[in-house]
Order: sequence, then structure tokens, then C-alpha cells
Amino acid sequence: MTFKFLNRTNGVWPDNEVWWMVNINGVVTIHSIADQSTFDMPTSASGRVYVMFGPGPASVVQNNPSNPESYFDFMEYDISGHASMRSVSSWRCS
Repeated sequence: MTFKFLNRTNGVWPDNEVWWMVNINGVVTIHSIADQSTFDMPTSASGRVYVMFGPGPASVVQNNPSNPESYFDFMEYDISGHASMRSVSSWRCS
């Protein structure tokens, strides 16, 4: 399944300050949507995709309280080999 990340902030955050991150089997992948706006999620994976806003991933990943302009949220996913078993849910967590 391919995830496509879209910037729908109406110009509040530029694409180079909209980040996504996944951790699959201990391998962390993080990009701004300016660098990479799609991600091919492997089959038989489950976990979270974090979406973050801010000037750089380090300040946002840590949800740095000294940067009141940073924000993050996540989506949970479960992708099995069967199309009927694929699901993505989003939750507001900040």
C-alpha cells in the first residue's frame, strides 16, 4: 500500500516543514513531504505513521516544549496480505 502525504495547511506550514516518520522493525524512516511525499508500506506491517510540523524533525519528534510552534499527530495502520484486512485510523494526540 502506498501512502501519499498531502499538505492541507493552506500555507500555514510549507512542505519542507511537514514531516512524516515510520518505524518498521527498528528501521526509522523520516522525510519532509518536500523531499518525499509517498511511502510504499510493506505488507504484513503494523504500527504508526507520525505526521509532524516544524522547522526540523529533531525539534518536532521530541515534541520540544520550548518550540510552541511544533505539532505532531499519528495514524495507526495494519496491512496484511489480504486487501480486506487493510486499515488506517487517525487520532489526535497532541
